[in-house]
Amino acid sequence: MVEEQRESRVFEGVPHYTVLEDAAHELGKQASKSGSPAACSGGNRGDRSRERRLPPVTLTEQMAHCPACRQDFLPSA
Repeated sequence: MVEEQRESRVFEGVPHYTVLEDAAHELGKQASKSGSPAACSGGNRGDRSRERRLPPVTLTEQMAHCPACRQDFLPSA
């Protein structure tokens, strides 16, 4: 789709990431409407009937406090 748009002169050069994202979203919608399972990267057919249940994950963020301005913030790593 992006190559077709480039050939049609919709844009020139490297497309903005939103162009690629929109194209991927559209292809995903078309694939879900087709009803056929997606092929995995190994060439096998995907199986949508299996559901994986993963354990919950707890994420923590380090918070810092500036006594001068009395604001909490996330320190850079």
